[in-house]
Amino acid sequence: MATKRLWRWRGIDVQGAPCQGMLWQTKRLEVLQHLQQQRVIPLAVRRCAVKQSLWHPRYSCETIRQLASLLQAGLPLAEGLSLLAQQQSHAQWQALLERWAASWPGRGVLCRAGAVAPCFPPLYLAMISTGELTGKLDICCLQLANQQQEQQRLASKVKKALRYPLIVLSLALLVVLGMLYFVLPEFTAIYQTFSTPLPLLTRMVVAAGDMLSRGWPLLLASLLSPLLLNQLIRRRSDWLLRRQRLLNALPLIGSLIVGQQLSLIFTIPALTQSAGISFLQGLQSVEESLSCPLWRQRLAQARALIVQGSRFGRR
Repeated sequence: MATKRLWRWRGIDVQGAPCQGMLWQTKRLEVLQHLQQQRVIPLAVRRCAVKQSLWHPRYSCETIRQLASLLQAGLPLAEGLSLLAQQQSHAQWQALLERWAASWPGRGVLCRAGAVAPCFPPLYLAMISTGELTGKLDICCLQLANQQQEQQRLASKVKKALRYPLIVLSLALLVVLGMLYFVLPEFTAIYQTFSTPLPLLTRMVVAAGDMLSRGWPLLLASLLSPLLLNQLIRRRSDWLLRRQRLLNALPLIGSLIVGQQLSLIFTIPALTQSAGISFLQGLQSVEESLSCPLWRQRLAQARALIVQGSRFGRR
């Protein structure tokens, strides 16, 4: 699906009064057609820049929490979205909420948000879709907002704990590379004037400095080649499966990847169970939220076995 763009328009309504606003549409022609349906004569339509920083999970989590509060207060979804749009201080969020409000009634209006703008990750879309299908959108939104707030709090603590060690390691690496590339060649010239053989450790350090000074293009290419290879692998699903199996087999990184995926897999059923949604529906939401083909395949197999009558914990 084509990516939606943000457009600012200015025109005159049927009563001759000036009006303006913002729309999420794919092309300029769609903006003009929308204004024509609204009986607005366009005077100017221009494309606006989208600030990716405003798609931060902090904003999406707060929006979902506010929507859950309005729904629990008894407001219809369309009115709640319109009220949130009026209270938004950012134009792109305001235009997005207005588009959702205009698209109602109809199921799936919120879960199609990812096709409009990358404001919600797959976990949001899966939970919102489940809430719309089961009629428990307010509970799902509230559970999701609480879980995301706790996750952001933990992520912030981890980032603060790792900030200082990463800075120290980066500075130490820069100092070592600088000494190997600039300082060590000067000492190498002095060592060559000695008539005695150098110790093994000194010879190894000198060889490392010589390798860095002469083979830095090859070293740079070896660092960039995995990134280029990763872009090629992402285009083929069979290569993605092989890459994921290889990563899972690594001693330390594999355990971390498996733990992260299992945490995500069990988070969504915990949220859906708290909202009173069936376990199979929760597993389907998990499958929709996963981006890894290997784990999606395994979860689909597990869900099929459960439908056939097998236990979830059976090996």
